Order: sequence, then structure tokens, then C-alpha cells
Amino acid sequence: MIDIDGSTELSVVSVRYSDIQEIKMKKHKLLAIVLTASLAIILGNRASAQVATNVDWYILPTTLPDTIHVEFGTARDNWLVPLSMGVSPTTGSRIGNVTAIEVRDVFEVPDMCVCTNAGLKLWRGVFNPSSPYATMTGSRIYGTAYGIPRGGQMNMSGVSQRTLCDKVPLLNNQSSFSLLSYSVSRIGILKGADGKLFTTDDTYLKNGEPGTNMVDAVLIIGSRLGAVANSQTDINAIDSLVTTNGANVTFEYYFNGTFKGSKSVALYPTGGVPSSMNRFAHFFTPEGILFSLVGPPNSGPLGIQSTRRLDGAWVYTTMTGSEGSSVLFKFTGNPTNDMGFVRIK
Repeated sequence: MIDIDGSTELSVVSVRYSDIQEIKMKKHKLLAIVLTASLAIILGNRASAQVATNVDWYILPTTLPDTIHVEFGTARDNWLVPLSMGVSPTTGSRIGNVTAIEVRDVFEVPDMCVCTNAGLKLWRGVFNPSSPYATMTGSRIYGTAYGIPRGGQMNMSGVSQRTLCDKVPLLNNQSSFSLLSYSVSRIGILKGADGKLFTTDDTYLKNGEPGTNMVDAVLIIGSRLGAVANSQTDINAIDSLVTTNGANVTFEYYFNGTFKGSKSVALYPTGGVPSSMNRFAHFFTPEGILFSLVGPPNSGPLGIQSTRRLDGAWVYTTMTGSEGSSVLFKFTGNPTNDMGFVRIK
């Protein structure tokens, strides 16, 4: 017997051509009903995705080369691609390497100066620098940020940012990402089948997908600070605004106008970073704590002393590192991986 719709049965041996056509039509109708219902369930689930009840923000300030150069794209990807996978990026001093990444909580005015004069080049306050900076036109400060939703999902369209500077109001800015799609600078991350972030089965939205798509995390290159400096006079003027004791810059991020996260950094005039800043700074990430060696720009190798004691013993390690050298500690409980503290020797 052939059961078509749960109520009509036809004998195979007595079926006529017209009966076969009727059976085909009923099968097509049934298939259409099933497909329509399945699509409605899928769309309904997507539309009813639980919106986050809170968002944890992790903000990692850094500097990147001027956007007009190919080095910007390289540095951006060196920075964001590892972060999107939950691993420590390749970090280090930008002495001799324009695409190296420094995670910092203290900057100098030259870190955010960009030269727009076609006849000049600029790198960290030095006009017409020698190789490997001979083609560079400056850099900007970025407040890179993770957003990790809790109690549901979030999307890029709901994100907004505000940047505040206590001594230089011209640096204040705010914007909404509501009209922006996902991109290589605004990455959406979806958990894979294992239900965990930052594992090999994650999916990344960064190719123009609608910013309204719900995701399990966002990673944003962040709001940026920049100032035009086409002469030493321009740099001097910016230095005078920041003043000797430095200024405070705060990066703020919001989801749906609430769920705020913030991070403050210090901005000093050229050459004004105090020696007390020769230290390891720590930055919280979703996967642990990122320690970064922070020193005055272009500073030489600094002494580092660390200790590990999770196994009950004190073990000191002395080493050297250049500014920007960073390492991510996940606190796994393994004495060879976890650090008690670090300090400059």
C-alpha cells in the first residue's frame, strides 16, 4: 500500500495513469509543505536568537602604520587574525620592523602622527627617516576590542564606541557601527559544533556579511587616534596640548547603548614617557592575560625577571626583551606555562 497523506491509500495493482498523476501532485504538495515548514523553523530560530544580557569587553591598545601603506594591511592581519583564533599575536618592538605589534597602555604623540605632505615621510616623530621606514608616513593609535556576549548573542550593528581625552578635546570622538558590515577589521566569530570559542571549528564573518547577523563574539580593530603633522612645528604644537605630565585617553565600547567596557591609556609628549613606565603591563583577553613589555618608544632591550611557583617552588628566570615583546598566559595550572609575576630587573 502507498500512504500519501496519512489518510488515502491506493492499491498498486489497480492504479490508473490519472491516479499516478494525482499521487505525484500530492507528493509535490507534501514536499512543498515540508520545505516551507522547515524554512519557517530556520528563520524563526534566527529571528528569535537570544540577545545578550551582558557583554564582556577586552580592550588591547596598539599602534598601526598609516592606512595608505601595504604595511598597514600586513600589521592589521598580524594583529587581528591570531586574536580572532584566541592566540597571542606575533608581537615585538617596531625597531627595524614596521609591521611588528606593540600592546601598550602608554604612548607618545609621535605614535599618532600622520604626514599628509606628499614630499615628506614620517616615522615616530622623525621626518624623512632612513630605511626601513623611508616610505612611511606615520602611524595611529587603535583601541582594539573583543566583545564576548553573555546570556545570548550580539552583532556588529549594535556596537558603538566613544573615545575621550581629558586634555585634548579635539581627539574626542564617537560613532556607531549600525550601518557597517563584517570585514577584516570587524570580525564576527561563531562557535562551531563543540560549542566553544577560539577552537578550530569556529566560523568567521569578515567578508561583507550583514552587520545584523548574530554572532558569539566580535573583534574590532577599534577606534583610532590620529593627528596631521607635516612639520616639526605641528608636532611641537600637539606636544604642548598634551603637556609634560601627559594626558589620559579612554576607549569606551557599548552594545545596544549599554553593556559598557572601557580602557584608559596614557599619552605623553615626544620623549616624555617616564622611566617608571619601563615595566610589564597586563591586558585581559578572553583566553587569559597578555603581558607586554612597555618602554619608551625606540628603547633598547630591558631586563626581565619572572617567577613561577604553582608547583610550590620559587623559580626565577632572568632574560632581556625589547619594548612590545608580549606573551599570553592562560593560567592552565601547569607550572611551566603559568607565571606568578613578572617585573623589570
